[in-house]
Amino acid sequence: MTTMAELSAGTVVVNEEPTPGLQVKSTTAQTSIFPSEGTEPAPSPTSVPAGQDFSTHVFDGLGISLDVPGDLLVEKVPIVNPDDNSKLDAYTFYIQNYPDQAGPGGEYFQMYGMLQFDLAPVSLEEFTALQDNPSGYKYVLPIDINGLRGFETQLAGERNNFVYLFYLDGHTLRIAVSSPTMENKDLAEKILNTIQVIQ
Repeated sequence: MTTMAELSAGTVVVNEEPTPGLQVKSTTAQTSIFPSEGTEPAPSPTSVPAGQDFSTHVFDGLGISLDVPGDLLVEKVPIVNPDDNSKLDAYTFYIQNYPDQAGPGGEYFQMYGMLQFDLAPVSLEEFTALQDNPSGYKYVLPIDINGLRGFETQLAGERNNFVYLFYLDGHTLRIAVSSPTMENKDLAEKILNTIQVIQ
């Protein structure tokens, strides 16, 4: 698994024809996840696809909710600080199909989310610098889903999972998708397009 420390430094060149996904505006050559004035990322739709059974899941430790297809397993794993059980060190979650659902020739689907509260808060400038690693990403696209801003990317190299990074209350919420197929990316983005920040 790629660590957040491995996702820093350098300049990113955006793919001129990025793979389809979340509704975003992109630029060619060098880009910033928060475009200059007049080039805001396009908001994504919030409704769930018609004809599919979705359930809303609230991730209390993160202050967000997601609508997830009913046939997927959702596991929430808050990691409590050992010295103060009223604080969280991290919060992870998994959204995945059951192992026996993949079947022969089928693709395993998993969304893995993590936010580390035990790391020092990051500024918006530090968060935006995560995109600046030319060897780390295949492309970088700014996204804005229901007011939650960040970027979409695909890691370069052998473990080329799709990754979505969001700036959430001074921390980085990282969501990775595997296996990195277009079908899995499409399903992940249907789920991500329903994200809501709850107070």
